Amino acid sequence: MSKVLSWSFVLWLLPASAAPGDEVRAEVVKRGSITATVKAVGVLQPEELVDVGAQVAGQVQRLGVDPGDAKKTIDFNSRVEAGTVLAQIDPTLYQAGVDRARAQLHKAQAALKLAEAKAVQTDREAQRARELSKRQAITREDSDHARGRQEIARAEAELARADVELAQAGLKEAEANLAYTAIRAPIKGVIIDRRVNVGQNVVTGLNAPGLFIIARDVKRLQVWAMVKEADVGRIKSGQTAHFTVDAFPNEHFNGVVAAEPRLNATMTQNAVTYTVVINVEATNTKLLPYMTAHIEIVTAEPGNTSRPPRKTGGRQPGVAKVTPKEMTYFARAAAGYNVLRDIIRAIRGVPALVETGELLILPGPDVGVNFAAEPAKTLTLADAGVLARRCPAVVNAAPVIRARTQAAYGEQTWVPTYIYGSTPAFLQTRDWTDLASGKMFTDQDVQAAEKVCVVGQSLVHELFEDQSPLGKTIRLGFGDLSLKVIGVLSRKGPGLSGLDEDDILLAPWPVIRELRSKSQSKNGKGGAGANNASGTNTLAQLYPALQEPMPPGASSGGGLEADLTKVALDGIRVRVKPSERIEDAERQITALLRERHRLRSGQADDFHIREMMKWR
Repeated sequence: MSKVLSWSFVLWLLPASAAPGDEVRAEVVKRGSITATVKAVGVLQPEELVDVGAQVAGQVQRLGVDPGDAKKTIDFNSRVEAGTVLAQIDPTLYQAGVDRARAQLHKAQAALKLAEAKAVQTDREAQRARELSKRQAITREDSDHARGRQEIARAEAELARADVELAQAGLKEAEANLAYTAIRAPIKGVIIDRRVNVGQNVVTGLNAPGLFIIARDVKRLQVWAMVKEADVGRIKSGQTAHFTVDAFPNEHFNGVVAAEPRLNATMTQNAVTYTVVINVEATNTKLLPYMTAHIEIVTAEPGNTSRPPRKTGGRQPGVAKVTPKEMTYFARAAAGYNVLRDIIRAIRGVPALVETGELLILPGPDVGVNFAAEPAKTLTLADAGVLARRCPAVVNAAPVIRARTQAAYGEQTWVPTYIYGSTPAFLQTRDWTDLASGKMFTDQDVQAAEKVCVVGQSLVHELFEDQSPLGKTIRLGFGDLSLKVIGVLSRKGPGLSGLDEDDILLAPWPVIRELRSKSQSKNGKGGAGANNASGTNTLAQLYPALQEPMPPGASSGGGLEADLTKVALDGIRVRVKPSERIEDAERQITALLRERHRLRSGQADDFHIREMMKWR
C-alpha cells in the first residue's frame, strides 16, 4: 500500500494541463522573527539541598518539635531554623561514655599529682646526695643512684601529664558524641524528605542513608533538563527557556540557562543525554520541587528573516494572480504538505497497537527523570517470587537484572542492546519459548549459578558471523566473565521502541549480578549498590517483610543469599493470564507490592507498572 501511495503522490505532483479559467493564488513572503528552540524534559530541583545524616549510631528516641506548631513533631514540609533538633538518638550509652571519660580524667590527674610528688622527693634526695658526695660522706655509686631516681621520677611526671591530656581529649570526644545524639538542622529551610521514624536504628558511615533532606528555599528552584546529544551543541549559558509542568499545563514559566551543559553524560538504551541546569524565576510560587518540566530552550531568534505564510489559498491581502502553467509545480508541492498530513492522520487513526499480555514492573515511582539522587532499588527477588503465587491474574513472573558491557568471541566484539540476568520464566513472560537451536538454561542452572547463556539472532550475526555458536564461549566485559552458549533464540524482530529485540544475551541472574558487581568495583562504586549484602542500607532494612519461599536460584545451599530482600532487581517481567484483564492484573500487583513494601495509605507507590504493546 505504501508503494502505491508514494507513486500516486509523485504522479499527482507532475505538471498537467490546466483547465481554462483556472487560477492559482500565491501569498507574498513577509519578513519577521523566527524562533529556534531545543525541546527537553527535566525535573525541578531546589537550588540548595542538604542531606542530613547521623554522626553517631543508635535508636531514634523521639523526633524534634516542629518550630511552627509545638503540638507536632518534625515532618515533611516542616520549616526549621539552623540548630533545630530534628531527632534525638537514645543518649544512654553516650552519657555513660562521658561519665567514664570524666572518671578516667580524674584518675589521670591523681596519678599526675603522685608523680609530681615523687619527682619533688627525688629532687631533694639528689640534692643531698650531691652535698654528701662533695664531703665524700657517700660513695660515688650512691650519688649516681640518686641522680638516676631523680630522672626517672621526672619522666614519670611527664608521662602522667600526657595521660591527663589524653583523658581530656577522650572526655571532649565523649561529650561531642553525646551532643551528636541530637540531630540538628545545619541550615534554615524546609524539610523535603524524612526517612526516619521513632524506634528505628540508625547507622553511620560513608554508605549510610541520610535521615532528612532540607531545602534552603523551596521558592528558588532549578530545572535539571536532559538534552539529547544531537541538540547539546546549541545550548549556551544565558539562553532563555520556557517550560510547562503537568500540574499547570496551561501556564508557561520562564528561566535562564545557568551554565554550559554538564560533561557527565548519561546513556539510556544507547541514547546519550546531557544535564543542563536552568534557573527559574523566583516569582513562580506555584512550582514545587520534583515536578516534571517540559522545556523549550531558545537557541536562536533572528529578526527580519523571511517567513513563509501561515495559510495557503483563500483571498488574503497581497495575493497576486498568476497563470496556471507558471505555478503548476509550486501549487501542487505546497498543497502536498496538507495531503501528506491528512494521510498520516488517517493512518494514526487506525488501532495499530495491540496488547501483548505482558507487564513490566520497574523500581521507583513513575515521576519522569529524577536527578536528586540515585534511588534505592525497591524491587527484590522475593517480590518476583510471590507475584505468580499470590496474584490470580498472573501466570508467571521473571526477575530481571541488567548489565551493560561488551561481548567478545575471538577477535569479534560487540555491545549487545540487552544483557539480562533472569530465570527460565523470562521466555515464558515474553511469549518467546521457541528456540532456534539448543536449549534454555534450567532452574538448576540458576541455583548453581552456572556460567551459561542463550543469545539472540542479531548477536549470533555480530559475533559468530551467522555460524552456530552452540558450545562456544562468549567473554563479557574485559575478561570479567566467560559464558558458554547453550541456546539460540528464535527471531523476535524490532520492538515498539524500534530497538532490536534479537540483540540480546540472557543468562542466570546470579551470573549477571556477579558481572555487574565486578564492573562496578572496577569503576570504584564499591559493588552492586543495594545488592551489596554487607552494606548498611540493605533491602532487608528497607523492607524487613515476609520471607517468602525461595524462587529458583535463591537456595542458600547453592551459595546464594537466603535473605531474598537483599537481591535487588532492575525490573520484573509478568505474563497475564489470557482470560484476565490487564487492569485487574495491575490492581492485584499494586496491592500485593504495597502490602509487601508496607506502604501506608496515601503514600506513593515505590514502583511503577508499564503495559507492553506491539504493532498489529
